[in-house]
Amino acid sequence: MKAIKLFLIPLWLFSIELKDTTINYKVSYGFFGELARSKLTLRVDNDRYRIDAEAYPVGVASSMLKERKDTFSSRGYIENSTLKPTIFKNFSKSNERISKKVYKFDHKKESVHYNREKSKKKYNWKLKTTSKENPFYSKNDIFTLFFNIMDQIPKLPTDKKNRFVVVGANSKTGALDIVLPTGKSEKSIRKLLGAKKEELVLKVFINRKILSSSSGELYVALDKDGYCSSAILKDVLLFGDLKIDRVK
Repeated sequence: MKAIKLFLIPLWLFSIELKDTTINYKVSYGFFGELARSKLTLRVDNDRYRIDAEAYPVGVASSMLKERKDTFSSRGYIENSTLKPTIFKNFSKSNERISKKVYKFDHKKESVHYNREKSKKKYNWKLKTTSKENPFYSKNDIFTLFFNIMDQIPKLPTDKKNRFVVVGANSKTGALDIVLPTGKSEKSIRKLLGAKKEELVLKVFINRKILSSSSGELYVALDKDGYCSSAILKDVLLFGDLKIDRVK
């Protein structure tokens, strides 16, 4: 269950508003009940932005996940109401391991440099470092993508996968797919999420294994302001679905 944090990444930022914002979510899972909490903070200062997010387990999940905590950071500038990331970071720490990933964007050269530092308790915390060019370039990290395309989502072709390439999704290709469902599919997803009539519902495929959900298939409900109000990660392990809800 250490991959709960991957489920949380895309849900913080479906917002269309560039203003200082704090959002909180809780994650629940079958008869285990609440497993985790997450928090997002967006700060805008003239033409610069900063997004900080964290995910951490609670209750019995805290010991199961070895007191794991994950933090994320996206920083960059704003150009024509578009977020342009210059650096994206992910720091993970538990009782048994520490990992830090840093992606640096060079938009002029259309390249992204990747650096990772990791260490494990069983190896006496010996530091291992990887530094290389990322296998693909993207204008977005997984946070900025949803800010930048929110106004496009309702106009996407329906009932088909619309592919985007983004840093923070699939590590080899960056592939992330969004489906705008209609008809029976939309009705079914809306019922599962408990989404209101005015809320937009989507399928999002992160295209990487999250728990036992092989493609990371998410159902997402967006409120009128573009914020995620609830979401479901489908077919997790033996117990069904992982559910996330916004905490007011």
